This record gives sequence, structure tokens and C-alpha cells, in this order.
Amino acid sequence: MQITFLRSVKLIILILFITVINSCKKETTPTPAAPTPTPSPAPNYTNFKITSVILTQIPFVNSSSASWDLTGGPDVFFNMEDASNNVLMNGVSARSTDISPSNLPLTWNFTTAYQITNLAITHFVTVYDYDTPDPNDLIGYVGFTLANNKSGYPTSISSSNGGVNVTIVGSWY
Repeated sequence: MQITFLRSVKLIILILFITVINSCKKETTPTPAAPTPTPSPAPNYTNFKITSVILTQIPFVNSSSASWDLTGGPDVFFNMEDASNNVLMNGVSARSTDISPSNLPLTWNFTTAYQITNLAITHFVTVYDYDTPDPNDLIGYVGFTLANNKSGYPTSISSSNGGVNVTIVGSWY
């Protein structure tokens, strides 16, 4: 009888133990699925900052088929100008002297980016031969209307006009 009693007590203890263990179980709830990300709208940049200008080609003779300078090659610089020839950025201090075709391309990297905040306005990279004391000679110009170049927002845009080839490099914002 004592063995039966001990078995009964062991059975009761086992049942109590199982009951206590089951009551301590954490309830688990399924983790909700992460929300599907909403695709970002395509950017609509409204400004462009030029960080460098690369001159890849110029004519080495003027419209009279004469050299730009009496001795040596042209002393090349560029200005950023608007359609009325107003100088927006003067680059004469960064001229390269006695340029020959083997010196091309010429690259000007800006310390401070040139900002274009109205993409509809054409900005001209106007290339000159520096002369002193007489006026500088116009070698040529290339216009950039950034509103026409927004597709894919390229960081490098090339254009040419009258034998002058220019690439502007920058970023959209």
C-alpha cells in the first residue's frame, strides 16, 4: 500500500510539474510580414553644378586660316557666358599657354562648382585665345541647356559647335 501511495504522490507531483511547465511557456505570435516598400518617385532635379570642363577639340587656325598667335599655339581659356555674352564666370586666370593638338584634352577642375539653377537657360562655354595688349580672340563656343539633358541625369554631357568640342562634368541636385 505504501508503494501505491508513493506512486500516487509521484504521479501527482509529475502532473503538477507538467502543469507548471506548460503555464510558463511563452506565447508566440507570428511575426508580421515586413511592409512592402513603396517605390521612391523618380528624382526631379532642378539644378546642376559643374565641377569640371574638358576641352577635347578646337580649330588651330582662325577663320582666315592663320594661327591664333604669331609664335606658338593659342593661349586657351574659357568663360561661362549667357546668350547675351555676359560673362558669368571668368576663366582667364586659368589659361593654358601655347597649346598644340597633342595637349588636348585640356581639363579645368573647379575648386568651387559652377551652379546652374535655371535649367532652361543656355550657358555657353566660350573658348578664347588670350592676347595682350590686343583683345582676346574668340575661338568658339558650345551651348548647354541642361533642361534638354535631364534624361537619366548624366553626370557628363558633351556637345560641339564649329570645331569646338566640350564636355561638362558635374552632378544634379
